[in-house]
Amino acid sequence: MREDQYVDVNKLFQYAQDRVPQLAEGIGGIQSPQVFSPQGSQSFDIGLLSDVEKKEIPIAKIRPVLVRSNFLDENEMEDALGLGKIIDEALNDVSSKGIESKIIFVDVREYPEGCKLSGLYKKEGGKISLKLRKRCGTEDKTFDIKSDNVEGLKAEILKVL
Repeated sequence: MREDQYVDVNKLFQYAQDRVPQLAEGIGGIQSPQVFSPQGSQSFDIGLLSDVEKKEIPIAKIRPVLVRSNFLDENEMEDALGLGKIIDEALNDVSSKGIESKIIFVDVREYPEGCKLSGLYKKEGGKISLKLRKRCGTEDKTFDIKSDNVEGLKAEILKVL
């Protein structure tokens, strides 16, 4: 019964020690947190939760992790519009909303089970057309987007998240 009510500080430290290396590995880092305490010290409770209070704790929703995008102008064979940088900055802004965000953006090239936006675009007659690809793990979707300007493209790309 006690285990279901009390929040034990050692259990929290142990969870962090186990979980942080896994999270760091996902972004290409190495983290090995250490827990130190005086010799002979014991764990202690830092809270008491009733069943009603437990139900009120918001559980984080699983959100897709997006990595750096990659866009190329069909004719130039490079990102002449700087669309990749613009989209990555927008993804970072969306992600920075914390728990309210529907995505997590990580500024790396690869992430296990991460999603990546990529595409080829061309400028014709004052319009920009983009063949957008959204790849998440084994799921692959494509979208045809057209706009008069880069801001319009950005807005349409963000809608597919």
